[in-house]
Amino acid sequence: MSFLKPASMLVREGLKHLQARRFDKAVKSLQLASRKKPQDPVILIYLSQAYAGLGDLDKAITTILEACELDPEHPTPKELHAMYLMRQGRHAEAIPIIDKVLEIQPSDILLVMRGQADYSQGNLDSAEVFFKRALELDSMNPLAHHMLALVKYQKGQFQEAIPHLETALSFGESESLRKILEDCKSKTGGGVAERTI
Repeated sequence: MSFLKPASMLVREGLKHLQARRFDKAVKSLQLASRKKPQDPVILIYLSQAYAGLGDLDKAITTILEACELDPEHPTPKELHAMYLMRQGRHAEAIPIIDKVLEIQPSDILLVMRGQADYSQGNLDSAEVFFKRALELDSMNPLAHHMLALVKYQKGQFQEAIPHLETALSFGESESLRKILEDCKSKTGGGVAERTI
Protein backbone atom coordinates (compact mmCIF):
# COMPACT_ATOMS: atom_id res chain seq x y z
CA MET A 1 0.00 0.00 0.00
CA SER A 2 3.03 2.29 -0.13
CA PHE A 3 1.82 3.65 -3.48
CA LEU A 4 -0.93 5.43 -1.51
CA LYS A 5 1.56 7.28 0.69
CA PRO A 6 2.40 10.90 -0.15
CA ALA A 7 5.81 11.62 -1.65
CA SER A 8 6.99 13.38 1.51
CA MET A 9 6.34 10.27 3.60
CA LEU A 10 8.12 8.07 1.04
CA VAL A 11 11.14 10.41 1.12
CA ARG A 12 11.28 10.24 4.93
CA GLU A 13 11.15 6.44 4.74
CA GLY A 14 13.82 6.43 2.05
CA LEU A 15 16.09 8.61 4.18
CA LYS A 16 15.65 6.35 7.19
CA HIS A 17 16.62 3.38 5.03
CA LEU A 18 19.61 5.29 3.63
CA GLN A 19 20.85 6.14 7.10
CA ALA A 20 20.43 2.51 8.18
CA ARG A 21 22.29 1.39 5.03
CA ARG A 22 19.26 -0.56 3.80
CA PHE A 23 19.89 0.65 0.28
CA ASP A 24 17.49 -1.72 -1.50
CA LYS A 25 14.58 -0.49 0.62
CA ALA A 26 15.73 3.11 0.17
CA VAL A 27 15.66 2.66 -3.61
CA LYS A 28 12.10 1.32 -3.50
CA SER A 29 10.78 4.17 -1.35
CA LEU A 30 12.62 6.87 -3.28
CA GLN A 31 11.61 5.47 -6.68
CA LEU A 32 7.98 5.68 -5.61
CA ALA A 33 8.51 9.21 -4.32
CA SER A 34 10.17 10.19 -7.58
CA ARG A 35 7.24 8.84 -9.60
CA LYS A 36 4.93 11.03 -7.54
CA LYS A 37 7.19 14.10 -7.85
CA PRO A 38 9.28 13.56 -11.02
CA GLN A 39 10.55 17.15 -11.13
CA ASP A 40 12.05 17.08 -7.61
CA PRO A 41 15.86 17.10 -7.82
CA VAL A 42 16.25 16.45 -4.06
CA ILE A 43 14.49 13.09 -4.36
CA LEU A 44 16.80 12.22 -7.27
CA ILE A 45 19.83 13.18 -5.18
CA TYR A 46 18.77 10.76 -2.45
CA LEU A 47 17.89 8.07 -4.99
CA SER A 48 21.33 8.37 -6.59
CA GLN A 49 22.91 7.89 -3.16
CA ALA A 50 20.85 4.75 -2.62
CA TYR A 51 21.98 3.36 -5.99
CA ALA A 52 25.58 4.21 -5.10
CA GLY A 53 25.12 2.42 -1.78
CA LEU A 54 24.06 -0.67 -3.70
CA GLY A 55 27.19 -0.32 -5.82
CA ASP A 56 25.23 0.52 -8.97
CA LEU A 57 27.23 3.57 -9.96
CA ASP A 58 25.86 3.62 -13.51
CA LYS A 59 22.31 4.10 -12.19
CA ALA A 60 23.61 6.56 -9.60
CA ILE A 61 25.20 8.64 -12.38
CA THR A 62 22.12 8.48 -14.61
CA THR A 63 19.94 9.58 -11.70
CA ILE A 64 22.22 12.38 -10.54
CA LEU A 65 22.48 13.72 -14.08
CA GLU A 66 18.66 14.01 -14.10
CA ALA A 67 18.95 16.07 -10.89
CA CYS A 68 21.61 18.24 -12.56
CA GLU A 69 19.25 18.93 -15.47
CA LEU A 70 16.39 19.86 -13.16
CA ASP A 71 18.50 22.22 -11.04
CA PRO A 72 21.65 23.18 -12.96
CA GLU A 73 22.74 25.77 -10.38
CA HIS A 74 22.64 23.42 -7.38
CA PRO A 75 26.19 22.27 -6.48
CA THR A 76 25.28 19.03 -4.67
CA PRO A 77 24.30 17.01 -7.76
CA LYS A 78 27.50 18.06 -9.51
CA GLU A 79 29.58 17.13 -6.47
CA LEU A 80 27.93 13.70 -6.29
CA HIS A 81 28.38 13.22 -10.04
CA ALA A 82 32.11 13.86 -9.66
CA MET A 83 32.31 11.53 -6.66
CA TYR A 84 30.58 8.70 -8.54
CA LEU A 85 32.91 9.18 -11.51
CA MET A 86 35.91 9.00 -9.18
CA ARG A 87 34.58 5.82 -7.60
CA GLN A 88 34.52 4.38 -11.13
CA GLY A 89 38.13 5.46 -11.63
CA ARG A 90 37.12 8.15 -14.13
CA HIS A 91 39.18 10.88 -12.48
CA ALA A 92 39.89 12.90 -15.63
CA GLU A 93 36.13 13.25 -16.25
CA ALA A 94 35.54 14.29 -12.64
CA ILE A 95 38.10 17.13 -12.64
CA PRO A 96 36.17 19.71 -14.72
CA ILE A 97 33.00 19.00 -12.73
CA ILE A 98 34.82 19.53 -9.44
CA ASP A 99 36.40 22.71 -10.80
CA LYS A 100 32.94 24.10 -11.68
CA VAL A 101 31.61 23.34 -8.21
CA LEU A 102 34.68 24.90 -6.60
CA GLU A 103 33.88 28.13 -8.47
CA ILE A 104 30.35 28.10 -7.01
CA GLN A 105 31.04 26.75 -3.53
CA PRO A 106 34.63 26.19 -2.43
CA SER A 107 35.03 23.74 0.42
CA ASP A 108 37.78 21.69 1.98
CA ILE A 109 35.97 18.48 0.98
CA LEU A 110 35.86 19.49 -2.69
CA LEU A 111 39.48 20.61 -2.60
CA VAL A 112 40.47 17.20 -1.20
CA MET A 113 38.43 15.48 -3.94
CA ARG A 114 40.17 17.60 -6.56
CA GLY A 115 43.55 16.76 -5.08
CA GLN A 116 42.68 13.07 -5.01
CA ALA A 117 41.79 13.19 -8.71
CA ASP A 118 45.18 14.68 -9.49
CA TYR A 119 46.98 12.29 -7.13
CA SER A 120 45.37 9.27 -8.80
CA GLN A 121 46.71 10.50 -12.14
CA GLY A 122 50.20 11.05 -10.76
CA ASN A 123 49.98 14.85 -10.80
CA LEU A 124 51.62 15.24 -7.40
CA ASP A 125 52.42 18.96 -7.64
CA SER A 126 48.84 19.87 -8.49
CA ALA A 127 47.48 17.46 -5.86
CA GLU A 128 49.70 19.08 -3.24
CA VAL A 129 48.32 22.52 -4.06
CA PHE A 130 44.73 21.33 -3.56
CA PHE A 131 45.48 19.51 -0.30
CA LYS A 132 47.21 22.63 1.05
CA ARG A 133 44.23 24.78 0.03
CA ALA A 134 41.93 22.34 1.85
CA LEU A 135 44.04 22.70 4.99
CA GLU A 136 43.82 26.48 4.70
CA LEU A 137 40.02 26.11 5.02
CA ASP A 138 40.16 23.42 7.72
CA SER A 139 43.54 22.88 9.30
CA MET A 140 42.34 19.68 10.97
CA ASN A 141 40.89 17.92 7.92
CA PRO A 142 42.21 14.37 8.46
CA LEU A 143 41.95 13.30 4.82
CA ALA A 144 43.78 16.42 3.62
CA HIS A 145 46.60 15.64 6.07
CA HIS A 146 46.57 11.98 5.02
CA MET A 147 46.77 12.79 1.32
CA LEU A 148 49.30 15.59 1.71
CA ALA A 149 51.50 13.19 3.69
CA LEU A 150 51.28 10.67 0.84
CA VAL A 151 52.28 13.34 -1.67
CA LYS A 152 55.25 14.38 0.48
CA TYR A 153 56.23 10.71 0.90
CA GLN A 154 55.99 10.06 -2.85
CA LYS A 155 58.17 13.11 -3.48
CA GLY A 156 60.77 11.89 -0.98
CA GLN A 157 60.05 14.78 1.39
CA PHE A 158 59.99 12.49 4.40
CA GLN A 159 60.60 15.12 7.08
CA GLU A 160 57.70 17.22 5.78
CA ALA A 161 55.41 14.15 5.63
CA ILE A 162 55.85 13.29 9.32
CA PRO A 163 53.64 15.96 10.95
CA HIS A 164 50.86 15.34 8.43
CA LEU A 165 51.05 11.61 9.07
CA GLU A 166 50.93 12.17 12.81
CA THR A 167 47.93 14.47 12.50
CA ALA A 168 46.09 12.00 10.26
CA LEU A 169 46.85 9.16 12.68
CA SER A 170 45.54 11.22 15.60
CA PHE A 171 42.06 10.87 14.06
CA GLY A 172 42.25 7.10 13.72
CA GLU A 173 44.75 4.32 13.39
CA SER A 174 45.79 3.05 9.97
CA GLU A 175 48.35 0.31 9.63
CA SER A 176 49.50 1.53 6.22
CA LEU A 177 49.95 5.13 7.45
CA ARG A 178 51.74 3.90 10.56
CA LYS A 179 54.22 1.99 8.35
CA ILE A 180 54.80 5.08 6.19
CA LEU A 181 55.38 7.15 9.35
CA GLU A 182 57.90 4.62 10.62
CA ASP A 183 59.64 4.62 7.22
CA CYS A 184 59.78 8.43 7.19
CA LYS A 185 61.23 8.51 10.69
CA SER A 186 63.83 5.89 9.82
CA LYS A 187 64.88 7.91 6.75
CA THR A 188 65.17 11.13 8.74
CA GLY A 189 66.72 9.82 11.92
CA GLY A 190 63.39 9.81 13.78
CA GLY A 191 63.04 13.59 13.97
CA VAL A 192 59.81 15.46 13.69
CA ALA A 193 59.59 18.52 11.50
CA GLU A 194 57.40 21.47 12.19
CA ARG A 195 54.26 21.31 10.10
CA THR A 196 54.51 23.35 6.93
CA ILE A 197 51.40 23.65 4.83
